[in-house]
Amino acid sequence: GRDFQRAEGQEPQVCMTMPLLVGTDGKKKMSKTYGNHIGVTEPAQTMFDKIVSIPDELMEHYFTLLSGLSIKNIEEIIEENEPLHAKRYFLAPDVLSTYYPPEVVNIVRSRHYGAKILRSPIGNRIAQKVVISNSDLKNGKIWIVKLVRKAKFANSNSEARKLISAGAVSLDDEKLTEPDADIEVKEGQLLRVGKKRLAVVSFRQEEQ
Repeated sequence: GRDFQRAEGQEPQVCMTMPLLVGTDGKKKMSKTYGNHIGVTEPAQTMFDKIVSIPDELMEHYFTLLSGLSIKNIEEIIEENEPLHAKRYFLAPDVLSTYYPPEVVNIVRSRHYGAKILRSPIGNRIAQKVVISNSDLKNGKIWIVKLVRKAKFANSNSEARKLISAGAVSLDDEKLTEPDADIEVKEGQLLRVGKKRLAVVSFRQEEQ
């Protein structure tokens, strides 16, 4: 077609194509007609549950077409995480964040992390809880070094500082590289130090 256009003195058109999003059944293209769709106006919990329910083999397809993550990050998540954990903690929250504010996404996600210890989020590793109380906060924020120490990922402030400066510390996949920073944390966020140490942020309910 482009050759014919050139022959007629026209500027050749450019055709861009995109893969079709496969529905939650893992077989047909996503369509309301097939009943395998995820509606963009559905309640956050419904949307979350539908994404978690997709077949494991569809994860990379959904990550690539729906998430804002880089190809490198997607490959790391799939390689390092069990499928259910990858869908619950990374894929579903990322997709929900397009349609719902962070506070709603965190509430929905935290419902799946109520246990004190989260078993096998990456292979046979565990993600513990790092519990924060009001006394740990200053103007609603916590010193990043203190957060790393409270998670028992460093034995001293200097060790925590080195980990942070080296780029080994992240919160919900966002690297934290400033040791003197005070950061805002929310229920259900994932603190990661290196590839093996994980902790889910939790707030202690204190008596009034």
